[in-house]
Order: sequence, then C-alpha cells, then structure tokens
Amino acid sequence: MQTQAFEIWSEGFKIEDDSGTAHVIGKVTASTFLEACQVFVNKTGDNHHYRVANGVPVYWGCRLFDNEADARRSFG
Repeated sequence: MQTQAFEIWSEGFKIEDDSGTAHVIGKVTASTFLEACQVFVNKTGDNHHYRVANGVPVYWGCRLFDNEADARRSFG
C-alpha cells in the first residue's frame, strides 16, 4: 500500500472551566489515517491516552480527523 502525508486534526473541547478549538496536532506519512494516528502517538510516547472507538481515533478524549472541517464541527 502506498503511503501519503496526513495532517492530524484534534476536535475542539469544552470541559468545566477549560476549552480549546480544533487544531493540527501533527503531520505523519503513513498508509492509512489510523496508521498515521498510531505513528503520531507512538512518537509522543503517550499511548495510554489513545484509543480507537468505533473506528474513530481518540486522543486525550478528543476525536481525531484528517481535515479541518470535520475537526471544527465540535467546539470549533
């Protein structure tokens, strides 16, 4: 399978007194977006905050996307 460059976008969030907007957390070359997310998380050494739920990668409780528009749908 051919590799390609992926931008990894984290959705925005709002919890108690803290919030954040969608933003790029990394750029990775991989065969698939899920593989790109795993490569990114492996590089951070923070695997215990990463999971895949129903086929959607989640990092620190925020869903990850391969584009800005999808990432901004929740909490901009």
